[in-house]
Amino acid sequence: MCKASPPFATIPVIFTRYSQAVNYIDQVRDQLSFVLAKPAAGVQEACTRIEKFTDLKAMSGREFGSQTIGYYLKNTGIPVNFGITIAVALIVGSVVAGQTFYIFTLENLNQFGALKVFR
Repeated sequence: MCKASPPFATIPVIFTRYSQAVNYIDQVRDQLSFVLAKPAAGVQEACTRIEKFTDLKAMSGREFGSQTIGYYLKNTGIPVNFGITIAVALIVGSVVAGQTFYIFTLENLNQFGALKVFR
């Protein structure tokens, strides 16, 4: 059992042994996204051994995280949506600030004239 936060994507996440995982899904190996392992020796040594014996990609948690972030940045619309949101926020903020400054200036023209007289 583990306490895990919901994933960003809406795919189910199961933490189990591989022998139990094949009971939950069909016997087809390509349905498995990744296998999480905690090596007794060094991580890079374990990755090298896994790649050598299985011809599958093995990487550390940090490498897996950076590759996942890269996937979302390249293959999804998330960066574009965030960029559009930030651009709209900057435009709306600039317009509101400009309107506020313009109205302030129009309302205080008499005071500006009085200051000009005493100068």
